[in-house]
Amino acid sequence: MEVVKRADQLGDQMLADVSGDLLNDERLTKDAGKFRLFLETVVRSTYDFLVQNPRFLKIYSWEAAEGWRTWNQISYRPDDITQLLNLAKQAKENGLLRAGLDPYYLPILLLSNVGFSMQHFSRFNIDVTGDGQLDGESGAGGNSMHAREQLVQFVVYGIMEPSLL
Repeated sequence: MEVVKRADQLGDQMLADVSGDLLNDERLTKDAGKFRLFLETVVRSTYDFLVQNPRFLKIYSWEAAEGWRTWNQISYRPDDITQLLNLAKQAKENGLLRAGLDPYYLPILLLSNVGFSMQHFSRFNIDVTGDGQLDGESGAGGNSMHAREQLVQFVVYGIMEPSLL
């Protein structure tokens, strides 16, 4: 229980550090450029956090495999998911999200795509740590920063209204 609590606190702190006062900035969900920059920053920061804290991803994966039993017992509000959901609802109202995207799924898609992708990078010989231990078959495929930027593009282009990109 204490390990999961610590992991949850670390994740929440990472998002708080990244977002600062932006989550309370009314312009964030009205300005497409600011919203896109926020999404890009969250994806990059989440990626970097998981590279720097590989045990977090293991704990997170174990909890998912166990049906989130412990995580759901320690969750508190407002947590990072609640804050991102509120942001998504405002962004939807202002036309920043894709027309068919339910704001409820933004936090899930935003954060889960990064973690789930990182679980599979080593399977495809992509070096996420930047230490050169794995070599991808293509020159760019094995590069940590290239992998991170591919995630950024995938998430941002999947979430935002295409006419605003």
